[in-house]
Amino acid sequence: MTNTHTPVPQKMVPNCKKRTCCSGQKLVTYSCKVWSMVIICLILIAAAAALLYVLLSKKTGSRPENILTLSKQSDWFPDCPSGLLNLEERFDCYPDDPSVGRTSCEARGCCYVDQQYSDTETDSNGTTETSDRMPKCVYPKNYGYVSLGKTTPIFNGFVLPLQRVPAPSRYGDDIQVAHMKVEMQTTYRLRIKVSCFLF
Repeated sequence: MTNTHTPVPQKMVPNCKKRTCCSGQKLVTYSCKVWSMVIICLILIAAAAALLYVLLSKKTGSRPENILTLSKQSDWFPDCPSGLLNLEERFDCYPDDPSVGRTSCEARGCCYVDQQYSDTETDSNGTTETSDRMPKCVYPKNYGYVSLGKTTPIFNGFVLPLQRVPAPSRYGDDIQVAHMKVEMQTTYRLRIKVSCFLF
C-alpha cells in the first residue's frame, strides 16, 4: 500500500519581523497580549497616582482657617537666653565646629553665649582633665515649631498640626507644616509620631 500525501493548502500569514503587534494579523500573538497588558497596567497606575495626588493635595495643601498668623521670616530675631548655666539646657546650634565664632553663629540664626564653663574630669589613674563641653553657639528660645489650630481626636489619642517658626534655615530642607500624633497604646506605652504627612 502506498501512502499518498496530498498537500493541504495553508493560509498565508504575514511575516512580522518585530515582536510587537502585527496589525494585519487576525490571530493575537503572545507578545501582543503582553504589550497590551503592560499598557493597561501603566494607564491604571497613572490614574491611581493622579487620584492620590488630588486627594492628598486637598487635605494638606489648603491651610486650616484657624491657623495662627505668624510673622514673616524678615521680622524674626533670635530670642537669646540671658544665662544658660546648665549643660542640659544648652542645645548646640553649630555642632560642626565647636570653636565657632560669634559672626558665624549669629549668621545661622543662633545665639552666641560668651560665658565659658569648663568641666574637670578625673579618671581611674587620678589624672585630671579639663574640657569645655558646653557649646558656645546655642539655639534661641524661639526656634522649632508651634502648634496650630485644634487637635483632632483619634482612637486613644489626638493629632496636632504644627508649623515651623519662620526663622532662618540652619541645615536646609526644612519642613514647614508637620503633624504630631500622640497615642496611648497601652497602659505603660505612649507613642508620639511626627510626620510631614497627615495621618
